[in-house]
Amino acid sequence: MTGIKQSIGKTRWSLLPFKALEHVVNVLNFGAITKYAPHNWKHVPNKAPYMDAIIRHWEKYLDGEELDSECNESHLACVICNALFLIEDRDSKKDIPFQEYIDKLMTYDNYVQDLDIHKFD
Repeated sequence: MTGIKQSIGKTRWSLLPFKALEHVVNVLNFGAITKYAPHNWKHVPNKAPYMDAIIRHWEKYLDGEELDSECNESHLACVICNALFLIEDRDSKKDIPFQEYIDKLMTYDNYVQDLDIHKFD
């Protein structure tokens, strides 16, 4: 007898390039341990700085700088990490029309606050 497993229409997680994703996880780990706190990005009220970070890392990569000087991972891994934050944020706000979401995303105060890294423990 041969068994079957229904998989039509199910997410094919096996398609993910896990070795490449390891670099993204390294960026997340660096941020969680060295700069911020685990899951800090979830507590940032406006995710627009992540859009700016994507652009900064992409520009450095295109200018010929392969590795980020802080985390020593590829700028591409940093781009992906920040893009994941934006995807997750958008998924949580699907009730907002996209253009309204983008307008709100791109409107934020341009400053950095001191962060107590233990605030989110």
